[in-house]
Amino acid sequence: MSKRILLTGSHGFIGRVLLTYFLKDPDIELIDCVDNLCNSSHDPADPLFQDGRIRVTISNVQDMGPMIAYDEIWHLASPVGPVGVLKYAGKMGPMIIADTAKMANWALATGAKLIDISTSEVYGQDPCGIPQVENIPKIVPSNTTVRLEYGVSKLCCEVFLANMVRTTSLQCNMIRPYNIVSFGQQASAGFVLPRLIEQALAGLPLTVYQPGTQRRTFTDVRDFVEGMIHIMKHGKNGEIYNVGNPANLHSILELAEMVIKKTGTTSKISIVDPKTLHGDLFEGAWEKIPNITKVQTDTGWTPFRTLEDIVDEAVRGYQNV
Repeated sequence: MSKRILLTGSHGFIGRVLLTYFLKDPDIELIDCVDNLCNSSHDPADPLFQDGRIRVTISNVQDMGPMIAYDEIWHLASPVGPVGVLKYAGKMGPMIIADTAKMANWALATGAKLIDISTSEVYGQDPCGIPQVENIPKIVPSNTTVRLEYGVSKLCCEVFLANMVRTTSLQCNMIRPYNIVSFGQQASAGFVLPRLIEQALAGLPLTVYQPGTQRRTFTDVRDFVEGMIHIMKHGKNGEIYNVGNPANLHSILELAEMVIKKTGTTSKISIVDPKTLHGDLFEGAWEKIPNITKVQTDTGWTPFRTLEDIVDEAVRGYQNV
């Protein structure tokens, strides 16, 4: 059975990997790729986009052309990264909400199933329970940071999508990612793994944001994409799913030490205040550890790539750039 797909955010880190999975599926007859390049670039000669089933549109979601019918809509388009979001302060909330609403109404009008990428930032500061289960209360801090604008906007989208499912025929799932990593991320957006590897390979100090003991659950991008695909196929309508790898729980200091070991660099670790590097708008992430029982039970997905394997592969990738 042939499928027609719309993929927003197609040129981003996750979108590109998802696209490689689509290209392996002979049942897909059309993939419309839409990206405004806020987190990426476009080379018309890029072999990834040369498949005859792909059509590329460089555009904001709001400026997309006439509505056509798709079987699946994968909405990934959004500013990302602890540094990458800073330039959208005061503009990001309206953008995220308007783009998601447009994709939801498009899916509703054409009968497509929608996958919306939310964020684990929705749990807020000091969430009620670690690991986080999808239905725990969300704790919104009082300081109105850019990170909070991002997280609360994504939470608003989850709420109106869930209510659309209750009151209309919309088919939709929302996904909360946890620290997706691999070769191909941009250090300039503030992602920690590429920054540490690039610094190590250049013989520079590895900058670890203070205190360094903050923990993250690192998830290989392929595990995450496979989780997305499982949810599209098997997710219960209207449900929200954590997608991450709680087995890969490490502090940032531990990650930096692993990068030093894997690269063989003589570089040392430097504990720094990130605000001195990125300005007062920068805000560090809250600790986020997922409970993934729900997605495992409903879809059969489980992650399996270890952080050691992820770092090994990423180091090789950045060495060959």
